[in-house]
This record gives sequence, structure tokens and C-alpha cells, in this order.
Amino acid sequence: LLWYGHGAVDGALLARFPRIRVVSNFGAGYDHVSCEACTRMGLPVGHTPGALSETVADHAMALLLAAARDVVPGALRARRGDFVRLNHNALGKQVSGAVLGIVGMGSIGAAVARRAAFGFGMQILYFNRRRKSAALEERAGGAEFCADLPTLLARSDYVVLAMPATPATDKLMGAEQFRCMKKDAILVNIG
Repeated sequence: LLWYGHGAVDGALLARFPRIRVVSNFGAGYDHVSCEACTRMGLPVGHTPGALSETVADHAMALLLAAARDVVPGALRARRGDFVRLNHNALGKQVSGAVLGIVGMGSIGAAVARRAAFGFGMQILYFNRRRKSAALEERAGGAEFCADLPTLLARSDYVVLAMPATPATDKLMGAEQFRCMKKDAILVNIG
């Protein structure tokens, strides 16, 4: 089982290292680590929340722009030699001035909001377990809190999922939620 480049840290793996003293991840998430197995072995589990927030936000914007502007299909057409004149249908969607919905306004969500609002003039909506402070909303480009996910999805041209993988967020997006979204909305999952 792999989680975006991280192998599962479970009882079977830990048993192979009898002298292990700690398990730590170089990122915010630790959902690939069996905390139950670590607890049984008396091993503390560490992670580095916030250490990669800016890097992950950069990546989220790169994914959003690539999807919006059809970057990968365009590059493939150019490599095949199919790109001999401008195809206006291949220009993709406008990003500047669009509405971005962020699900999960932690450090990564706030960093995405800053890039989108101040770099692209996007209107920022967010859905979170609880509303953030007015000061954080202002720093996040005047982000507007949406009290429910369907409202955020219906209003957004782009949606970025920026929450941790937990039992509470498992299956957060499904058929019902996708029906709430605009037909041409783009979803970026960095959660």
C-alpha cells in the first residue's frame, strides 16, 4: 500500500526493525503510519505540520493552472506535431477573476488562498469545520466562509480539497457533491 510516495508503516514493516525508536514523517500527514502498531511497540510517531505548506500550495496552483489551461494535452499535441496553428478551443478556462472554493482552510488552504487571491484576483470561498478569524480571512485574500459544502461547490469555478485524510473526510466528495458543482468546474485534490 502506497500513499503518494510513502510506503505503509505497519506492524509487518516495524517488525523488521527491532531497534527502531521513533517513527516520523517529513510532512503534515501520517495516515500511512499505523499508530496502533506504533503504540503496541511503544514507539512515538512524529510529523512536521506546516513545514511543507508553501510547497504544497505552489503545487496546488500548478495543478489548477495545468487543468484550467489544458497544459498537458497541449504539450502532448506539440510533441506530436499536431500544434501547427492556434486552436482557440484548446485554451481552456479563465483563472483570473474566477471563484475558488477551498475545502480545508488550514495552513495549506490559506497559502493557496493567498496565491489565488493576490496572484490571480480570484474570489475565495472556504468550507471548514469552523469559521476562521477575520484576520486570517483578510490575510487569505478576503476569503468568505461557506457554512455548508453544497453552497461552496455550487458557487465555485475551481475547488481545491486541502484537508487531511481522516475518517471524517473519507468520502467527503461523492456523486451527490459532484452534482452540486458547475458542469465545467475543476477539482484539485491535494488532501
